[in-house]
Amino acid sequence: PYFEVTPELLDMTRTALGKIPPITMPSGKPIQVQVGGNGVTGSVFVDNAEYRTWLREVFKANVAEMESASVAQVCFVNDIDWVIIRSVSDLAGGQKGKNEESVFDAIASGTGTRLMLGLLDGIAISNVQ
Repeated sequence: PYFEVTPELLDMTRTALGKIPPITMPSGKPIQVQVGGNGVTGSVFVDNAEYRTWLREVFKANVAEMESASVAQVCFVNDIDWVIIRSVSDLAGGQKGKNEESVFDAIASGTGTRLMLGLLDGIAISNVQ
């Protein structure tokens, strides 16, 4: 039920995080960036705090989303190195009232993009050496 990320790419992602400028909200508040952890993929959009808590307790899930397992499966079957970079736009059911994930979509996209570009820089440099 689990796909293991390529350890070298995970290490390179950690290195990239240390080399890119700090990622902040428009207000200047730092954004929490975590490298490593356990993600779960499912066929449902999670917007329920109790279900999110259950996923954390049962699967030790740091994030729930709907796409990454398909990428991992294709890479696994084809013996291709891989790492997933996810950027979270909401805390599934953690807000009161209507889900506000659309408020943070652009910020989340930019956060993931900055880390991905840092990782690609690291990969390019390692391939030159």
